[in-house]
Amino acid sequence: MNRYLDKLGRTASGVVLLTVAYVALHVFLDGISWVHGLQNLLITPWNPVAGLALAFLLLAGKRYFPAVMAGCLMADLLVRGASFHLLPSLLFALAFALSYAACALLLRRHRIGLDAQSLRDVLLLAIIGSGTALLIGTFHVATLIAFDMLSLSRLGEALPRYWVGDVIGIVTTAPLILVLWPHRKDLWGLLKELVWPLAAVAAISWITFGVKTTNEFKLFYLLFLPLIWMAVRHGMKGAVIGIAATQLCMMAITTLLGYEAATVTSFQILMLVLTLTALLLAAVVDERVLAESNLHDHQMSLAQMTRLSLAGEMASGLAHELNQPLTAIVNYIKAAQGLLQGPSSRLDDVQDALGKASKQAMRASQIIGRLREFLQKGEMELSPVPLSDLVAEALSLIASTAKRSQVRIAVQLAAPSPKVMVDRIHIEQVLLNLLINAIEATSARSADEREIAIEAKSADDGMLEIAVRDNGPGIDPEIEGRLFEPFASSKSEGMGLGLMICRTIVEAHGGSLWHDDKIGDATIFRFTLPVDASA
Repeated sequence: MNRYLDKLGRTASGVVLLTVAYVALHVFLDGISWVHGLQNLLITPWNPVAGLALAFLLLAGKRYFPAVMAGCLMADLLVRGASFHLLPSLLFALAFALSYAACALLLRRHRIGLDAQSLRDVLLLAIIGSGTALLIGTFHVATLIAFDMLSLSRLGEALPRYWVGDVIGIVTTAPLILVLWPHRKDLWGLLKELVWPLAAVAAISWITFGVKTTNEFKLFYLLFLPLIWMAVRHGMKGAVIGIAATQLCMMAITTLLGYEAATVTSFQILMLVLTLTALLLAAVVDERVLAESNLHDHQMSLAQMTRLSLAGEMASGLAHELNQPLTAIVNYIKAAQGLLQGPSSRLDDVQDALGKASKQAMRASQIIGRLREFLQKGEMELSPVPLSDLVAEALSLIASTAKRSQVRIAVQLAAPSPKVMVDRIHIEQVLLNLLINAIEATSARSADEREIAIEAKSADDGMLEIAVRDNGPGIDPEIEGRLFEPFASSKSEGMGLGLMICRTIVEAHGGSLWHDDKIGDATIFRFTLPVDASA
């Protein structure tokens, strides 16, 4: 139930107010739409009170069916007083109210939206509403025949006219109320935007129905143009306003010029096709807009999740990157402690060990600073650096590890060493990670067979290709295809972040990092870096 109507209906005075308002509106609509009534009865090609009743019961609830029944009785008495008969009118009012209450309940059970803005909602409203109109129409006509108020010979004329009138009333009036009720505060602004399309509807309606020399049925299809524009431009809100305006213009002109009932009924069948076309098109437009909005919201959620995931990965990455200098700091400090505790303290060696520890602490600080800048700004401090300096720095950092692991490292660089345009700290980290992985990989071999090679050669497009090769057992086939994915590792204590971080750093420099599996049993990782163009 609509919140406003729900709040109003919680008090007895509110229920009375809603009932009186509905009955008044029912009688008013019945009065202005009762044209071409067969034998002065409620059998007309336009019956908007059917749509009013259905929309009211959907919004306010089925408990208001007595208000709908009262509206039917009052309309029969005040609008068609000359043909008013209490018992037939009472039976029809009861059937009309109960049928549309059941229709509203059925639509609710099929979870139709109260704004009727989806394609499914429009189809359900049209199908269930048409069935309800046929049921009521059959009962109404049968009741009139039973009470000798209508000749049996006119059954074939009466039932189609009543059914067309109720169905067109449902599909034009119910969506108008259901769609615009939640946006009633914005209605004036919307109408101002639709001034020219509505003027076009009025003009085309007059040309189609008002100029007697024209073929109305051929020109009727011109009405599709403004309605399609309003449906595409403003969705369901524009479509229902355009449909209501078209219906009012058509009925006003045909009534004013005295069109025959059969002709008006034929127009109403065309109007039904026009209405359903506009509603379905508007529903598709609204669903697309909603889908795009949901997609945008989903993308924003994913972006937020990605940022959180990146933060987590970078936190792990920091731990991974800082592990190397921190381990070196611990080793140097332990060495200094060992020297101080020895029988003869060698202060020069202690000072050297503490100096190296201080250097590693500064390196850890630089790593944190560079990674923070990399995340926050996406920028790096690029400078021309000789490749030999980068390799020498990385080798000095792992010298003790390589010695302890008994690994021989061969370096084959061109002389003079080319300069590359890089962030020194980042690329040293790449080399360091690749070398540590290579050292760990060669541990499976005997000590005299452990070999690592660092090579470099020119590549295309002003790039330099660096390769780190080891003769370890190779890459585990199970993870070879996802080497550069997060948490892909064959090491029991590895986090699987090193290669992912290395590739991110290299690609940020405009290069590439890949695993070369085409050369024998060797494990080779290659990456490219831009050569200093000014050199």
